[in-house]
Amino acid sequence: MTTQTQNAQVRGRCQELVAALRLPCVCGTEEFASAVGRHTGSTVRLMPLRLPEACAALWLGYTGADHIGYNPDWPADAIVLAGHAVGHLTLGHCGQVRDGSQLACTAGELSKDDRRLLGQHLHDPAVSRLFSDGEEYAATVFTHVLAEWVGVQHVHPDDDMTAADALTCIG
Repeated sequence: MTTQTQNAQVRGRCQELVAALRLPCVCGTEEFASAVGRHTGSTVRLMPLRLPEACAALWLGYTGADHIGYNPDWPADAIVLAGHAVGHLTLGHCGQVRDGSQLACTAGELSKDDRRLLGQHLHDPAVSRLFSDGEEYAATVFTHVLAEWVGVQHVHPDDDMTAADALTCIG
């Protein structure tokens, strides 16, 4: 199977998942969280949260409850900021049992050197378990599909849909 075919399959799966959320035409954070919660079978809360400048969203996962904070200063829609974490949840990357010790931070715009340095720190197994490259790619595609669905342009300047996003981790 070619990479192009695999990428098309991932995009198709993400399109199915976003459609399955049955988002209303006009969707705020509460409606979005409710739709994701119905899909995942958990309570999902999205809330503005003062985060470090480079962090777009922070996910805290518990069994039956997922809390996603988004940086209110980030120049995009809160739903899309939370989209990467929601992608991991809806794609089933997080498992069913998440009792309190799982968290992830989706980093925003960083220089390539800063991204490489942060990625090296996150790859330390003593610090965290990263999502696989395939899981990261799928969550990134989910975010793009979600952005298209809600009508928000969401492209990082250095976005490379083929590269692993080494900046989302589970602690």
